[in-house]
Amino acid sequence: MLLNLELNYMEAYTLKKKKGIEEYHLFEGRMTAEGCTSKQVSVCGKMNKEESSGNIFACEEEDSARKKCAKTGKTVCLDCISRFYTSY
Repeated sequence: MLLNLELNYMEAYTLKKKKGIEEYHLFEGRMTAEGCTSKQVSVCGKMNKEESSGNIFACEEEDSARKKCAKTGKTVCLDCISRFYTSY
């Protein structure tokens, strides 16, 4: 039971490519028992899910997503990336 509760609250990240241009944006979501969800708008607010031409990666925990963004060698939105380095 505790494991299911933990899954409902685990943050997950998806990196999506914007249609027509070499631009990548992070979408925040949640890992659930049924799979992974992501919000309608990117972390930076500059891209909607409908503008996506596909995922570079999906449903990654923060540390893994940060590392994968660094390894893409593509244009990842700097506003999205700053999400990983902002103190709350």
